[in-house]
Amino acid sequence: MKFSMRKYQLFIIMLSVCNIFSQNKSSINYERSYAINESVVSTTSDAVGLAIDFKNNLSFFTRYQNTSLDWFSPITHSNTETITSLHALEIGFKKKIAISNRSSLSFLVNPQIRTNDLEVIQSRSFTYNANVIFGQKLTEKSQLNIGLAYGNLFGTARFYPVFDYNYNFNEQLKVNIGFPKTNLQWNWFTKNQLDFTIAYDTYYTTTTNAFSRMINNTYLEYESLFFSKTKASLTYNYIFPNESKVYLSLGKSWNNKLDIEENNAQSSSYNFNNNLMLSMGIKFNLNK
Repeated sequence: MKFSMRKYQLFIIMLSVCNIFSQNKSSINYERSYAINESVVSTTSDAVGLAIDFKNNLSFFTRYQNTSLDWFSPITHSNTETITSLHALEIGFKKKIAISNRSSLSFLVNPQIRTNDLEVIQSRSFTYNANVIFGQKLTEKSQLNIGLAYGNLFGTARFYPVFDYNYNFNEQLKVNIGFPKTNLQWNWFTKNQLDFTIAYDTYYTTTTNAFSRMINNTYLEYESLFFSKTKASLTYNYIFPNESKVYLSLGKSWNNKLDIEENNAQSSSYNFNNNLMLSMGIKFNLNK
């Protein structure tokens, strides 16, 4: 009886998910990326995500990313062998509300789990990101978006301003100037797209059960890692008729920095140079 009930419940869940996918625009995506650096640490990341666009300008997304760390040994006095990979799991909701024909308000709520050990998740492993953005259409070709965001973009949870100015020169060329990202996009022959991007990019994570070093016969533990950089990348997108796409991106980063916090409130900072950033991925639309 219990087995039959479980089968019935599973069937209802699967039916509900299929019904959501069939009635709303949805997509899945996968990406692998590499950051090949000269010192401190190089990284390899795999990420998979799902996005659903509902009616009335509401969308949902979820994403999981695993990052493998290849430390250069030794990294001063710290024991980096206790941290080999990082996990990031997030969900998010976006809602856009029209104020008038030329203006709108957009809201984002995006809680995340950032840790090196999914089996030992603590309350501090949860981070919260959100923003509210006001958009104003200036002309038929341009729009200004300004807003306030909350998150760990600068290493600690805080509020910070975000903005961008979009201008469409024509159907093939458009530019987006803003913070934390600026990009230039060029489309040709319908299926091909080039995207040049400059961005301030960071990654914050808490750590658990990761021993750093010993001081006065006491073991210190890592509390958090914070990676920051300024990056420039050129991405080629091949777009299929159903708007699915595959892409390849090459880039380089500057001002690379790693900040390490330990449980005695001590912190260490490491600067390093990047040789190459490479990423490739696919986005597949499920019902278009």
